[in-house]
Amino acid sequence: MMTLHQDEPGFTRIEVSGRLEHSDYERVLPELEAVVAHGKARVLLELHDFRGFTPAALVDELKFDFRHRKDFERVAVVSDSALQELGVRMVRPFFAGRVKIFDTSERSAAEAWIRQN
Repeated sequence: MMTLHQDEPGFTRIEVSGRLEHSDYERVLPELEAVVAHGKARVLLELHDFRGFTPAALVDELKFDFRHRKDFERVAVVSDSALQELGVRMVRPFFAGRVKIFDTSERSAAEAWIRQN
């Protein structure tokens, strides 16, 4: 499941848990497209018990990432899994913005980093 929260302008939080499906992207991508339409986005991505993607969801993710690789200023990934951290490190080169990984115990630091000027 994926849920997008627009807590305030310029700050978006995305919570991800379980296995992502195409229906998650159908529901959330229009909201995320609206976020990046207003300029470079700052995103706090929180992964809770994330178990990967269905094949269709992976295609959705890759298409979105490629199309918007220059639309993110900062992405803070909060996770408690070394495997998830490895996945983030693999996709990091495809983003023009800064990506930083935080442990779940460092969530406050991740939010502070997103808000830095």
